[in-house]
Amino acid sequence: MDEEGLLDRIRCFERQQSQPISVGFMKPGAIVVLASYMKARQAPLKSLEVVSPDVESYLTTVGLYRVLWNIQDRQSHPMAGSTYSRLAELDTPFAVETANKEISLCLRNFDNSSLDPATMRQFINVIGELHDNVWSHGKACGFSMIQNYRSYISFALADSGKGFLRVLQEAGVPGINTHMDALKWCLKAGNSSTSFRHEDPWAQSIPWDCNDSPIPAQVKTCR
Repeated sequence: MDEEGLLDRIRCFERQQSQPISVGFMKPGAIVVLASYMKARQAPLKSLEVVSPDVESYLTTVGLYRVLWNIQDRQSHPMAGSTYSRLAELDTPFAVETANKEISLCLRNFDNSSLDPATMRQFINVIGELHDNVWSHGKACGFSMIQNYRSYISFALADSGKGFLRVLQEAGVPGINTHMDALKWCLKAGNSSTSFRHEDPWAQSIPWDCNDSPIPAQVKTCR
């Protein structure tokens, strides 16, 4: 099942939720889309119907059930980080670092003489930037994974954010009317929507791993 086939079934599920989303064998692109969709909507396990034990075994191995419903897989998976990476939820810096390590190992284990070391390093750096982008924005859940198919390797990342078009239009970037306009603009070196935003210079944020508010309860905020 490719991404388009999965999206068709998700749209059907959106229209009438009496039937679960039925899935067969999926490559990384479809898996990360499914994970992002179901996580964002807190969809229960019964919302997913897997067509065969082999598909269920693969989805268990890559960690779909673990990241969505905390169903732990008791089996060991020695090929993780070698021929595939486990599905990573990019919700903390630690998760991003773990995903970067597993995916870079898979890439280095990929036997393809057409990829020279310099190109491989660039590819790994790009993936790291994509991971960091999902985490640092912190406004949507994102997932990534990679699979080595011997003759080629498939990397995929998806999140449930607003999308390039909506973000750029909200930021007021001129000349952005279609998804293709937005994608081409984002791919140009130096372009960033943050340069069009007027951020509050007094705005503060709490570190991701802070458990308590540093502001005393008796302090009142004046506006």
